[in-house]
Parts: sequence; C-alpha cells; structure tokens
Amino acid sequence: MSNSQISPSVSKRKGEHLSENKLKVLVTIVNRKKADYFADLIQSFDVNMQMLVAAEGTMKSLSQDRLQLVATPKMVILSVITGEKEKSLLEILDERFKTVRDGEGISFSVPMSSVIGKLVYGFLSNQEDLIGGKKDG
Repeated sequence: MSNSQISPSVSKRKGEHLSENKLKVLVTIVNRKKADYFADLIQSFDVNMQMLVAAEGTMKSLSQDRLQLVATPKMVILSVITGEKEKSLLEILDERFKTVRDGEGISFSVPMSSVIGKLVYGFLSNQEDLIGGKKDG
C-alpha cells in the first residue's frame, strides 16, 4: 500500500488520526418518482457523496406481457456511508419501503477496502478534523 493510499482499518500512526470506521457503498434502488425523497433521507445521515443513476427494469414477466403493464422507471442511488451508520440506515430504509406510498425499493451495502488519500477519506467519512475543519465537540 502506498503512502497516499489509506485503508480505513489502519491503526493510528504518529501524527495522524485515522478512524477505525470503514466506508461502505450503499446501493438503493427505488421508483424514479421517489428518488429525491430517498436521496434526502439518506443525506440526513450526514452522507457527503451520493450519485443518482437512471435505470430501467430489463426483465418482463409473462403476466406483464399479457396485461400490457409497463415497467416502472427506476433510480439507483449510490451513497458512501460509514459502517457505524449502516445498520440504522438500512433499518429506516426498510421501514420506509413498506410504509411510503409507491416507495418500494431495495437497499444493500458493499464494503470499500481503501481510498486514496487522507483528505478523501476525511470527506467521505464526514470527519472534518481530517480535512482541516473543526469538529464541534
């Protein structure tokens, strides 16, 4: 591993404050009409980076063909989250998928093994002390 590549699981080094908290990519797939709602919900967990990608279902069922149903356009929300927020975020998403009208969706996370640079890690993990800001304590 080069000096500029920082693994979130690296222990503290002299003069550096590296978190043990690993980063994850949260993948959330929802109806396109509800994408802003779910992106805002995820953002409320102090997520600094999200990307929304338009998608469309590719598999038609026989019953859809017979009933001439059209697949609903989807949106894929890619969010970088910290491991400590993963459980509560997945729980609230699951609850909202069941209770919000037309809010059906799916969400899962994939671990990130490393990021390049302490500043990038600090930004993605929302640790202002690593990127030159002050944390209110």
